[in-house]
Amino acid sequence: MELTLIGNLLRPGERLDFGAGRSDLNLGPGWSSPEPDFCWTDNIVAQLRLMLPPTSSPLVIAIDCEPKIRNNERTHVLFALNGRIVRAEQMQERCDIHLTIEPNTTTVNLAFIVPSAITPANLLATPPDYRTLGLRVHSVRLEQQAS
Repeated sequence: MELTLIGNLLRPGERLDFGAGRSDLNLGPGWSSPEPDFCWTDNIVAQLRLMLPPTSSPLVIAIDCEPKIRNNERTHVLFALNGRIVRAEQMQERCDIHLTIEPNTTTVNLAFIVPSAITPANLLATPPDYRTLGLRVHSVRLEQQAS
């Protein structure tokens, strides 16, 4: 079965916020309901499709995110663009992840992969939370690549 992802148009200099109240935010599979200032990935893999204007120079997607931490351990996170893993991180705190987009790329299928995503209910959370949380995403920005 093929996944159908809904696109979000993003132009250089624009930011896509992941907080609640964003009726224009179209997330693919693997996301929880947005919270006030962010949205959790709610599976081992969460997907987002971005539509970009054609450009003659590379662009950078900047992802403002932070991992779900368990026992003060680092969280292994993979970032994939159009089906290809382009970055692996051992994350422990909120940071910006920068991914380079080749010139004239007009569609980006971005995947956030967190193999160690955890269910808070398994950690004795009260009240029980049965989501599978991996990464808290605050925003995605599109920037011109610095020369």
